Amino acid sequence: AAENLGYFGGPEAVGPIARLLQDRDETLRAVAARALARIGTPEAAEALAQTLNDLSELTRLRMAENLERIGPVAVGPLLDTLGRGTPPGRLLAARVLGNLRVLEAGPALREALREEEPPDLRAQAALALGKIGNPDDLPTLVEAASDEAWPVRALAASALGMIGEVSTIPTLQRLTVDREWWVRLNASRALANLGPAGERALAGLLEAEDRYTRDRAAATLQERGITRRAVEELDAPGEKGESARAMIRAMVRAGAVRYLGRLARTLPDGGVREALERTMREAREGGRES
Repeated sequence: AAENLGYFGGPEAVGPIARLLQDRDETLRAVAARALARIGTPEAAEALAQTLNDLSELTRLRMAENLERIGPVAVGPLLDTLGRGTPPGRLLAARVLGNLRVLEAGPALREALREEEPPDLRAQAALALGKIGNPDDLPTLVEAASDEAWPVRALAASALGMIGEVSTIPTLQRLTVDREWWVRLNASRALANLGPAGERALAGLLEAEDRYTRDRAAATLQERGITRRAVEELDAPGEKGESARAMIRAMVRAGAVRYLGRLARTLPDGGVREALERTMREAREGGRES
């Protein structure tokens, strides 16, 4: 009955369906949530947002999923839950607002980032701001990158990469030597999102003193296809070729040669393959001389 009311019922069906969100049967609550999302009125969104505070994690996740389906109509109830809901409800409200790219949620999310507890909410608020992508939030996110809780630093790094402003490169470089692996990973990937300037900064980390930083930089360069592109540009004229050669030499010095060796054996272009082998050989010989 609830399923069919979602398809054929109008606003007058919201009340009866919403009452099912409190039913003891979790499957029935899920069906009711889908039905409300199909009706999509403000009242339906309000009922779903209130259920973000449910004790069941599975129910909360289903409510969040259906609030995303409703879209902009759900913004008001989500903001209310973000401000006054239970900790789990507030966390999901922040996530959905970010997924919906709701610009008007910026002030509430910045306020959540200033709270002392819980750190998970601060982390989710940082990520949501990154998804929204407002450059005005950069100072808030740069500050969050120094948060005492590592999940906040990690998601602040991801958020900075989403906004893609090159002025945040120094902050991201600092995070690549963070004591937490997850923070280093997100910061390296964020640098790769910042275009040529970020890629150069990431390549510069191949010369870092910390071995884990070097390894993470090399892995990210490989994952994003930046290393392969550099290999193909080794014999390019001017600055492009020199930058490519400098990156490959740095990778060799950093010990990240397994991937390069595989490329050297499998590249279909003989000229590119020869250029890579030559550059690797020069890097090794230069290392022995020093």
